[in-house]
Amino acid sequence: NISCRRRKSAWNRSGHSSKSAIGLANTRHRLGGGPGGGGGEDACGVAPLPAGDRFDLLLASDVVYSLSHARQLPAVLERAAAPSRALACLMVPVRSEAHTRRFLDELAAVGFRVRLARVSARWVEAVVAVQLEREG
Repeated sequence: NISCRRRKSAWNRSGHSSKSAIGLANTRHRLGGGPGGGGGEDACGVAPLPAGDRFDLLLASDVVYSLSHARQLPAVLERAAAPSRALACLMVPVRSEAHTRRFLDELAAVGFRVRLARVSARWVEAVVAVQLEREG
């Protein structure tokens, strides 16, 4: 959806903090969804999740941009994880070793067992080559 991509891009360029983003998401959820709080779906056609929903699998990619993200996201993941056997698969590029370390430490502090896997530049190049070949 092009309008959703544009809106997300504009949001990212606006310099909003993760705290304000979480606050906006919570406000939109309490109001029932849409940008104007009209209920139903948001502008991207996504209905809000019921409060308190928990998930067996959490996926996140490229989410730690600042120390505040590193401190806040583990608590968000903890609230979203099912009480037993939840799995969180996170892709976290290392922009700052301090932020990444804090994020991993905070995940462990809220009860996640942290396991790391690293990818090499060669692996990334191979994946990109396959994607480019498919796009032909």
